[in-house]
Amino acid sequence: MTALILCTPKVLLQNTASEWRAATGGNSILISGRGDVSTSQAVESIGKSAFLEAHLFEDYENSDLVERAALDLGPGRGITTVLSFSEVDVSRAARIRKHLGLAGQTLQDGEFFRNKILMKRRAWERGVAVPRFAQVTCPADLLDFVSANALPVVVKPYDGRGSAGVEILESEKDIRTFLARGSSTSMGFTVEEFVPGDMYRVDGLYVHGSPVIIHAGRYLKDCLAFIRGETIGTHGLDQGNPLNRRIETFTRHLLERALPFPKTSIFHLQIFHTPDDRLVLCEVASRLGGGVINEEVRLATGIDIKMSYVKASVGAHEELGANNLPPVPAGRIIIPPRRGTLRRLPAACDYDWVDTYKAYGVVGREYGGAAMTNAEVASFVFRGDNEEHLQARAKTLESWFHANSEWSA
Repeated sequence: MTALILCTPKVLLQNTASEWRAATGGNSILISGRGDVSTSQAVESIGKSAFLEAHLFEDYENSDLVERAALDLGPGRGITTVLSFSEVDVSRAARIRKHLGLAGQTLQDGEFFRNKILMKRRAWERGVAVPRFAQVTCPADLLDFVSANALPVVVKPYDGRGSAGVEILESEKDIRTFLARGSSTSMGFTVEEFVPGDMYRVDGLYVHGSPVIIHAGRYLKDCLAFIRGETIGTHGLDQGNPLNRRIETFTRHLLERALPFPKTSIFHLQIFHTPDDRLVLCEVASRLGGGVINEEVRLATGIDIKMSYVKASVGAHEELGANNLPPVPAGRIIIPPRRGTLRRLPAACDYDWVDTYKAYGVVGREYGGAAMTNAEVASFVFRGDNEEHLQARAKTLESWFHANSEWSA
């Protein structure tokens, strides 16, 4: 089998060339992007040593040449499957499959994991708890929803990603600011009731309709905190936490009975746990969780969701194996850029309980703050003894990073 792999440079570089080669059998074609000099060199190196061919593009996320290249490759390369890992590639991959006549998630089914109106409507119709919501097509839609449900409310792009464009409207002033931008007539927003409580992420993999792994973690803060310039992250749940079983049941009902989820696919799910003890859908995606979530799950379980998905998709699922040991208590944090020029950041972290430290920030570069949650300047994946211990270590790492970094206005 020859797989066509659509992969952003950031996701590609989270695994080594040997890991990619082992997962694909060396018989796959890569389409990825370029970046700064060091990123481009690293991507090129993996492309040459782990893939049959590598096609790299400037401005990968926005360039239509990416899709054009895939369509040009298809007829002569014997491509049998198209794989993607990021939100930007979900619809791309579906369109390519359709053009090449390949099995996999269709564009129509993929919309239920991109369009939040379709997602929540279908989930609600099939018994999944969702926030009250409406599509915003004009000012009256927003005002009527607020009148019926009261403030605060959440407005978000119907097909957004990484929390970009998401706002909480808490006052009449916030509503006027939103309307002043003309957003209500853009046909691109939804409005939802604000759901109080804690947020949880669930990440995993299905192969041939059965779950290989379902792993839950609790957010330290809401995702919008990152846009506000605050460090965010997640940590695994203690074995005795009663939410473990409830979250798994919720996840399986959503993916196996409510939504048209592919038989073999990765997923990233966000759930609210309310003060009155309800689990409520935030949103779900048929792609890899961002912000080193995969590394957190790998440390906790010994399973690399991404590489296991690749193996299963190229016919090597019998090699996946399973880790039946109790999960290792693990967590991760991602640190947003500040407004200003980055002058210094630590090259390494020597805490022996830190499994992975990645510095993405570029010294000398001017940053304008965080626009979305996959734009971190650094990330950590680490171990602890339990949920409380992981929360404390997250604060320790955040303080350590800021003490060893320097920004100028």
